[in-house]
Amino acid sequence: MKNWTIFLLSLGFLLIALSPTVEFTASLMTSGIVLVVGSAYMLYRKRGK
Repeated sequence: MKNWTIFLLSLGFLLIALSPTVEFTASLMTSGIVLVVGSAYMLYRKRGK
């Protein structure tokens, strides 16, 4: 599960990095932020156990 979380985190950062270069910036930025926040929460929750 941790590998998937790290994959989602890196995918989110990639979407945020690519968002200024495309025409549909808002949707990519929003998707990236959601992925980063969600995966960071999952990593934080796993660390607490």
